[in-house]
Amino acid sequence: NTNLSFTEYLNKLRSQQAIILLSSREDLLIAQIAEFVGYSSQHYFSRVFKNHTGVSPVEYRNEKRE
Repeated sequence: NTNLSFTEYLNKLRSQQAIILLSSREDLLIAQIAEFVGYSSQHYFSRVFKNHTGVSPVEYRNEKRE
């Protein structure tokens, strides 16, 4: 039991996978990562990712580069 709804749990898993891809695959566009982790909309993915991590996917990637 995770005390999360199914949607919250799924979004958490997707965000964790996106973190791995953002860190390891700089050749992928944000839209491609969104699709790989199960989102059809890059904008929705970015919103969910920011809610989970506190930063947008682009900001996360840029922070990892520094």
